[in-house]
Amino acid sequence: MIKSEDMNKKNYMYLYCVNCEEEGIYFIDDMEQDCFIKCNNCSKEIADVWCEDCGMGGPFVENLENKPHSWKCPDCNRGYSLSDDFYSNPFTLYRGNQVPKEIIESIDKRFKKKKKGLFGLLKRK
Repeated sequence: MIKSEDMNKKNYMYLYCVNCEEEGIYFIDDMEQDCFIKCNNCSKEIADVWCEDCGMGGPFVENLENKPHSWKCPDCNRGYSLSDDFYSNPFTLYRGNQVPKEIIESIDKRFKKKKKGLFGLLKRK
C-alpha cells in the first residue's frame, strides 16, 4: 500500500531493484534531489543521486552499506557531499503490484507513445 504522503508528491521516478529483479517507482517532488531509497518488498537500500555538471543521475554512491557522506560522479569525476540527514528518511520504492492501477495505466499510456516498455512494472501480479 502506498503511503498517503507519497501520493501527495508531484512526480515519480523509475528505479530497478537488483534484489527483486523488477522495476518500481518512488514518489518525489524535486526530480534532481539526491535520494536514499528502500525497496518496499526486500528492503534493499539504493542511493539515486544527480550530477549537476554533466546532468547524469543514478546509483553512484559506492559502499552504500557504510553510509558514506560523499560520492563521485563516474562520468566527470566531480565529488559531492551528501546532506547530514540523507539516510534518515528513506524514500520507498514500490513495485508494480503495489502501485495503484490508475498510476500504472498513466505510465503505460506515456510509454506507449514513446514505444518503450517498463520491464516488470507493468506486469501486475
